[in-house]
Amino acid sequence: MYSATSRIRAIVALTVAVATGEAACTTTPDPVEPQSTTTPPGMPVIRSCAELVPPEVVTEFDDGYVAQEPFVATAGTHAAEIAELNGVVCAWNNESSGESIGVAVANPTSDELADREAAAGRSASAFAGYFAADDDSAQAQAFSGPYWIVVDFSFGADEDDIAPFIDSVLESLAS
Repeated sequence: MYSATSRIRAIVALTVAVATGEAACTTTPDPVEPQSTTTPPGMPVIRSCAELVPPEVVTEFDDGYVAQEPFVATAGTHAAEIAELNGVVCAWNNESSGESIGVAVANPTSDELADREAAAGRSASAFAGYFAADDDSAQAQAFSGPYWIVVDFSFGADEDDIAPFIDSVLESLAS
């Protein structure tokens, strides 16, 4: 990366050269620092919805669900936050009942990940993660390596219903 000082020197030299009619700038920029070879937290998640949750996982749960493409997350939801973090957001709708299933995965910074996990709720027993549900919805969150995973059901469900979705995402991210 060029330092601010070297950029300012180059701009000043170029401005003087243009104003006086001189030839090209003669300042030498600072050397470029080598980039890290590891993927830092905060980078986009590069997986398709079908890679995260293969169609057979959805149809095994209920064959009435169809992928929503493109899917735009509702503002104020975890899925919307994940979309803002350059994550992957997927959804399937049941054409007859109108119920939906959402899966979202992000690679937030370490601090964001720790904050999310601290606020995730009670531990699940059917999968490695957290679970909350009422009569109208169910939500699971899991944390694996740098990833924050959220699975939402728009209907009351139990941990055993959500577990195959969490397991599928974890398997995809591990490969």
